[in-house]
Amino acid sequence: MRWYPPNDELNPDPTNGSSTADYTSLGVIGHLGSALDRLQRVYGSHTRLPIYDTEFGYITSPPKRSPDPASDGKVLYLSPATAAYYMNWAEYISWRNPRLRSFAQYPMYDPFRPLASNGYGGFASGLLTWNGIPKATYNAWRLPLYLPVTNGRSGQALQVWGCVRPAPYGSHDTGAAQTAQIQFEPGSSGGFTTIQTLTLNSAGSCYFDVRVKFPASGTVRLSFGYPLADPLLLAAHDQVVSRSVQVTLRK
Repeated sequence: MRWYPPNDELNPDPTNGSSTADYTSLGVIGHLGSALDRLQRVYGSHTRLPIYDTEFGYITSPPKRSPDPASDGKVLYLSPATAAYYMNWAEYISWRNPRLRSFAQYPMYDPFRPLASNGYGGFASGLLTWNGIPKATYNAWRLPLYLPVTNGRSGQALQVWGCVRPAPYGSHDTGAAQTAQIQFEPGSSGGFTTIQTLTLNSAGSCYFDVRVKFPASGTVRLSFGYPLADPLLLAAHDQVVSRSVQVTLRK
């Protein structure tokens, strides 16, 4: 639960230089893998044990006060929009690492109504506020979207990575592979149009990784239509969208 980018770790040695450490984070997850490998070799084994990420999330402001008054200004909580961006970035890093077998958001709801007595919301890394209002992280978790490079030349294809998290469940219910749309809006207005339709793997993976040529600078998003009524009060065929990503092309 960090407030800085997921490829970084501000405190990589939590035990102040001693020979053992009691935690790791995504930014330095390779250290954990190396430690596990060394332990295996002690016993004559070359097995590379998998690593499972069972708890990930970003505490947001609001509801927290940023900087945290209890931290002497050292902890700067993220806006929900920045947390959404970092969340998608973190999942992309995890997806690229074959050692990592899971990526888990924690929790669904912020735990408390934000009051001074509970530090303005406690461990407020939820996708929903304490009273059920979606944060920007809600759509970022439902439809992750990440472009490793957002600047390029006109005509250059850019990598578009993402996940349509509800798709495997729709495939299971309907027996058919689900589709999603990469949509684009030129400039700052004009409306989104679909520039590529994705067919998701009916075997159960929500992930895709494609290269797309965009016609101009503008905004990219992912769109998905639920095939069935959703238990979270979504009607059948409702369209949901990811966070938006800006791309800039130069001639």
